[in-house]
Formats: sequence, C-alpha cells, structure tokens
Amino acid sequence: MVERSLSIAMMDSSSPSISEGLCWNPDEQTRIILQRHLNDDIEVRTKILEGKVLKWTSSLRNHNSKSDMPMLKTQGVINMTPLDLKELLLDCDRVRLFNKNSMGKENLCTFPHPPPGETKIVKNELKIPIVGGTIQTLSLTHSRDIEDGGFVIVSHSVKEELSSEIMSNQFYSISILRPVPNSDKTELTNIAQTSSLPIPKFLMRKVGF
Repeated sequence: MVERSLSIAMMDSSSPSISEGLCWNPDEQTRIILQRHLNDDIEVRTKILEGKVLKWTSSLRNHNSKSDMPMLKTQGVINMTPLDLKELLLDCDRVRLFNKNSMGKENLCTFPHPPPGETKIVKNELKIPIVGGTIQTLSLTHSRDIEDGGFVIVSHSVKEELSSEIMSNQFYSISILRPVPNSDKTELTNIAQTSSLPIPKFLMRKVGF
C-alpha cells in the first residue's frame, strides 16, 4: 500500500504526472507557477510553496461501480519538521488544529508494528461545510519513515464488520512529508480520493481526512 501511494504521488514539476494511468491536471494558478519557475533552484521553489498551495485534480476508475472517483493532490511547505508534522497529523486530540471540519477523531485500535512504523484503526466524524450535516469514516491508517528523513501516512476506508458486503463512505488518502534541505520545514504532498462520501465535488478541497 505504501509503495503504491508513493507511486501515485510522483510528480513531474514541469507537467502533469502520469502514474498508474493517472494524469494529474494542474489548476490554472499551479500551471502558471510551474511554467514560470521550471528551472529555479530548491530555495526559490521552497519560497513559492511557503506562500502558495499547488493543486492538481485527476480521477481513477472504480471497477465495482463503473464510475470515476475524483482525486485531488495538493502540495505546499509547512513550517515544522517532518517528525513534528507527522506526530501532529496522527494526534487525534489535536485534529482541530489543522482540520476545522473534524468533529472528533478516535484511535480505536493500534496494531503492533516494528518501529518507527505504526498502524491504527481510526474513527473520524466530519461536518460538511455549507450544505450541513456530518459523516463518519472508519479507516486503516499506516505511517512509516521513508528515505532522507521523511514520512508517509496512508489511510484507507475499512468495513465496520467483516460480514458487511458494502463499505460505506469509501476514501483513500496519502500524506507524504519530505524535509526541506537545510531547514526545519517540510514539503507536504496530500492526495485524497473519494468514491461514496456524500460531499459535493466543489467542497472536496474543504474537507480533510
């Protein structure tokens, strides 16, 4: 699951990425930024990502429902080390600090895993902006370190009961945290894929998992 997530997140800084049949399409602002700063060094790129969030969209075919599942990728720089950011993102008690749409998050179960990896079952309740209402999600969340001092966090929806044939509120999310050279900052890439969450497409960017 982690290897596939890293593959999906691969991005060519000068054009939409193609990975596992996906074509990442930048929004207009991202396209302009990438064209203007194609040959800039890492310091200039970091300055840009500190003030701007790059955004791409794509879709993946759901062979079960025979429909396209929308996907959103964002990238920016956070003024925290990868370790501190990872601990924040996994801390259910601090979820409101970075996700104002969360009504509460709870670790239901933690599975033994060799350090520094960690695997949990996590329950999350989200409010839907503008249209109102709430949804609940249940996910298998795994985190581990990657090369150069970075981390990856992958969450995938799971069934509440093994006997259940239908998995409601399906989603898949990836967070890749990479250290910015010579700093205590993190380049954060987020990817979210949803299929049956009752959220209008224009609100997908406002709701996090």
